[in-house]
Amino acid sequence: MYWHQKFKIFALLAVTGLVTSGCVTGSTDAVLSSPANQAITTGTFPTIGEVPQGQTTQITPAEKAATKAELNRDAQKGNLQAAQNNQADYNRELNAMRKHAADQRKKRLAEIESRNY
Repeated sequence: MYWHQKFKIFALLAVTGLVTSGCVTGSTDAVLSSPANQAITTGTFPTIGEVPQGQTTQITPAEKAATKAELNRDAQKGNLQAAQNNQADYNRELNAMRKHAADQRKKRLAEIESRNY
């Protein structure tokens, strides 16, 4: 090896050593003792083992059952009304198709009868 190659290797090792030694020799005490890293005790959170208290009164099982029954009644009324509407729509469509078929039959019959064979 030439002396300039040895010098380059030595310079590279020296710079690498200086850079890494600056990272290792720093004190971590100042960082760990800063106020941002300290735990703040408020006494309100977390409360391990305690059941959280709701801000409002909770619904009772009786109220829940009454609400479900009312919703089910409304749903049945809605289903009945929808079924009646569907039946009315079906009948209206069926009558319209029957009328259209009758009109087509009359039209075809008139067309056939107008031909001279």
